[in-house]
Amino acid sequence: MRAGIRALITVGLIAVTAAAVSPSTAAAAKAPRQFFGIDPQAPLSSADLARMRQAGLGTLRIGFSWPAVDPAAPAGGFNWGPTDGIVLDAARNGMRLLPVIYGSPSWVAALDGRTCYPLCATYAPRSKAALKAWASFVSGLEDRYGPRGAFWALHPEVPSVPIRAWQIWNEQNSGQYFTPRPNVPAYARMLHSAAGAIRSRDRGAEIVLGGMFGQPNNGEVPGYTAAGFLRRLYRVHGIKRRFDTVAIHPYAASLGGMNRQVQRIRDQLKLSGDRHAQIRITELGWASGGPPHPLNKGPRGQARFLRGSFRYFLRHRRGWNVRGVNWFSWRDASGAGLCKWCPESGLFEEASGFLAKPALAALTRITGGS
Repeated sequence: MRAGIRALITVGLIAVTAAAVSPSTAAAAKAPRQFFGIDPQAPLSSADLARMRQAGLGTLRIGFSWPAVDPAAPAGGFNWGPTDGIVLDAARNGMRLLPVIYGSPSWVAALDGRTCYPLCATYAPRSKAALKAWASFVSGLEDRYGPRGAFWALHPEVPSVPIRAWQIWNEQNSGQYFTPRPNVPAYARMLHSAAGAIRSRDRGAEIVLGGMFGQPNNGEVPGYTAAGFLRRLYRVHGIKRRFDTVAIHPYAASLGGMNRQVQRIRDQLKLSGDRHAQIRITELGWASGGPPHPLNKGPRGQARFLRGSFRYFLRHRRGWNVRGVNWFSWRDASGAGLCKWCPESGLFEEASGFLAKPALAALTRITGGS
């Protein structure tokens, strides 16, 4: 789920640097705990969730894989094992989940004439039959974990923390994550189907677009820029009523580059007559080590960029309707293989037995955690 690298824009750098040095303690105190989020790149334990809470984090963005929950034909029923555990741990620690609903089981891909085995993690449903199955799965998630979800009745021993926000897919503007290639009308149909299924059960649910970033893979695979995809999506009749929040993954080599990506999305919201739409930064991060890369900033640099980026979004939280920021990632994972810089993007070092990095201290000074 990684982003490409954007060039440095001097004017943007000056603007962001000025914002980054503004005091953040008061702004953080006014922001709800759910504003501060995390995006893991490796499996989580119960101890991880407890440590997240201690650090002052209130939102956990996590993947809800359709192939994992619904691997067989509909007669087989849903396997809630892959999702129940994380929902339970989050509830115990008072954390809100932001699930990313993605992927297609192989039997659904077959409905569209596609063959992928054992999982079709990046293939999006297309046909009427596939979209009907998609809506059934999304309805099942809402019936399980929403405000009236059966899960909460099954677990009266934990506080009820129903899922109220759902993210529909991930980086749908990239050919790497929306196969066989990005398709705005296809994504719009999938979004329409999912939103209808969710809101039929929870009218107040927040529907979040899949996170988008600049220019996917520097144009090396088929894709749209984030602003270009959003512009085309807004042209779909009635689509504006089907979502509440635009999500961005503004990875960049500099704070100026990050700012430029955000401003392009804000410009598009204004041009589309949706200037009051909410924004979520559902992935953002830099690495503390690893091979040479524009997003590898070293331990102190990683902490500096975390501090600058969070302060930036805290400063603009109200004016830009920013719902939250999710740092990528929680802890290092040498085998993750998501991108060249990803393995050392965590707040804890893998090589030293998961000792905390300077970036964790930078985060807790902002969140008020420890």
